[in-house]
Amino acid sequence: MKDFLDYFGARKYEMNKGYSAEWVARKIRWSNNEEAIGILKVWAHSSRAEECTEEKLKELNEMTDDEVLSALKALEEPSVLRRMGDKQLNIRVKLTTTDTHKTFCKQALIDSGSTSSCISWKFIEENNLNTIQLPFLITCYNADGTTNKNSSVTEVVRMSMTIGDHQELIQLSVTNLGNHDFITNGYLLDL
Repeated sequence: MKDFLDYFGARKYEMNKGYSAEWVARKIRWSNNEEAIGILKVWAHSSRAEECTEEKLKELNEMTDDEVLSALKALEEPSVLRRMGDKQLNIRVKLTTTDTHKTFCKQALIDSGSTSSCISWKFIEENNLNTIQLPFLITCYNADGTTNKNSSVTEVVRMSMTIGDHQELIQLSVTNLGNHDFITNGYLLDL
């Protein structure tokens, strides 16, 4: 790994990984596909390495500079995971949209195996909620590590979430959730 990074000049940038999103963006634009995919795989979170393909590279090379930086920063984050199983914990939450201030009281499924909080497309459409288009695609994975064939995340929604007397702003990935409207990750267990 060190030799790979030294070879590409990444050691000049002493940041968290030894190089910046800006450096990665420049290198993938000007490197051949094999080298660029290698750089992306080193940059990406380990759970997202299989997303680093020629298709992803082409997608990144067609984006504006700001979009590429956003996409690279997202690629550093863990993938959206949903664990399947018969044991589940639900909690009552109050969700308020940040743009129109619509409020909903919902049962949320707490999934300690998830790395992101999600809201269902069905709920978004039924309640005519505004979403934010991502400049990149986030691949969803199942608990067994396989790619979820049902959907990928292309949009998010920002809401205020209240549980008891705790309130915070949260970004929810919009995806298909089967019979659930809202799934949140296990960090809520610490409240």
